[in-house]
Amino acid sequence: MSENVQGTATDTLVPRVVTVTVGEDSYRIAPFCLAKTMIFFRLLTELAEAAGVQQAAGELSQAATEGELEGIVAPGFIARILGILPRALREGTPALYKVLGLIVTSNATLRELEENDGDIEGHILKLGRKLAYEGDANTAVQLIVSAIPQIGIETIMGNLPTLMALLGLGGKTK
Repeated sequence: MSENVQGTATDTLVPRVVTVTVGEDSYRIAPFCLAKTMIFFRLLTELAEAAGVQQAAGELSQAATEGELEGIVAPGFIARILGILPRALREGTPALYKVLGLIVTSNATLRELEENDGDIEGHILKLGRKLAYEGDANTAVQLIVSAIPQIGIETIMGNLPTLMALLGLGGKTK
């Protein structure tokens, strides 16, 4: 006998949370809110510039042209972006610390800091430095890889051609 299991509307509201342990601390990483996603991409740009990888935007364009972004996740593009981490780690750029700190900062904490005129940059920098000193390079990469699905990158990449067309940057509209 088979059961007919049917989901309810609230099933889609339950966030998929990933727990990552760095040193002795565990961090819950929930799907990023839009504000956190925007900060994340700004910090990635800052990281790319600090690490001397100004072609990161060109990499995205090339991956889109090659049709790589049509899948659920673009492993080649992610690998290219992750390729900047060794240099960033070697140079100890504050942008990398901020990326790490942002990943483990909850949406609620980020909102609280914003609403109370808190120092978001200072908070994520301090937390990121803590993570960098408690983990190794492998931990940093694993933390970023664990965060990729939480960013909503599938939605962004899936709609990139349409967004680019709307901005007059090429692409195609549906």
